[in-house]
Amino acid sequence: MVNFIEAQKPLLSRLMKMAGLRPIEMELEPGTTMHIWAPKHHVGKKGIIPLEPPSSVTAASSGRKRSPESRPNVLLIHGFAAEGNVTWQFNFGVLVSRYNLYIPDLMFFGKSSTASADRSPDFQAACVAAAMARLGVSRCDVVGFSYGGMVAFKLAEARPELVRSLCVSGSVVAMTDAVNRETMERLGAGSSAELLMPETLKGLKALLSISMYRKMWFPDRFYKDYLKVTDSLLFQLHQNLVFSDDWFTGQVSFPVFFTSSLLDMLTYLVGEQVMFTNRKERMELLQGLITSNLDAKIPTFQQKIMLIWGEEDKIFNMELAKKMKEQLGESCFLYGIRKAGHLLHVERPCAYNRQLQRWLAYINSQNKSGGDHQATS
Repeated sequence: MVNFIEAQKPLLSRLMKMAGLRPIEMELEPGTTMHIWAPKHHVGKKGIIPLEPPSSVTAASSGRKRSPESRPNVLLIHGFAAEGNVTWQFNFGVLVSRYNLYIPDLMFFGKSSTASADRSPDFQAACVAAAMARLGVSRCDVVGFSYGGMVAFKLAEARPELVRSLCVSGSVVAMTDAVNRETMERLGAGSSAELLMPETLKGLKALLSISMYRKMWFPDRFYKDYLKVTDSLLFQLHQNLVFSDDWFTGQVSFPVFFTSSLLDMLTYLVGEQVMFTNRKERMELLQGLITSNLDAKIPTFQQKIMLIWGEEDKIFNMELAKKMKEQLGESCFLYGIRKAGHLLHVERPCAYNRQLQRWLAYINSQNKSGGDHQATS
């Protein structure tokens, strides 16, 4: 019998390679290694090839075929439940032909790891900045989802010369004691670890229910089998069990197993096994997110910021998004996507991709003209 689980594992990596991306592992410092998907022009026989500084780009780069140095750089930062390529699998295809795309795995996700005891989002941001520096990226637009949004905010605050703009979904600037307490009480969870890293059938069902707008039903035996086969409890379940007509269409075609076949989906889920490796370290990452109310403050960001939100997000709801927009000021825009929950880029990928493309086009038009256009038009 064909082992569909093993057969499907490499397909996502193949898709990314077909799109012109390559996996790169780099040692940022002794004991700290980051894995990142980057454009193939960074890969050479003798190692990493950094981008040339913009000032050194010759006139030839303005010809019909755009040189890597002339293309805008876009950095996609994943959420807590899965590494970069899994998180952005329905989104990278519409961007890769126009932008230099960078998709890192944060520490303790995918193949990234560190011997450092620092579990703060500030440290994650510093690692991302170091990786981008190694690749010769001096300026980029940053897109962050959930936990990755918090890292993106830290990166923008610490490195304004690197981050040109921000696009964030399902996240907060800082997870304060008050925000964490209100969120857990509203969701009926004792802690973020209990919510995001369930170990029981009941916990897994509850997480699936609050993560998506669409209600999904599966027999208990599927949940139980899933819990037994792998520690992967969260992201792949609701990332791929989405029976929607709002599927990705773009430059890259997705494989046949992205269908409504329950058996195919479940074998794909179990085959990925992406969640909760490095469980101890990820628990520490959650603890490292919490900031005292007394220490919390909203930074004054130099960048323009777009908040793309699922209007039915139960984790970070629209009211929180509206409040955050007010706190961030006139340079912040908010766009809601109907019939989408926390995982809006998975539930409504076409709607999410359209707005993300509009935002990036707006930022690039601003850079060229210096004018002020409508960001959400």
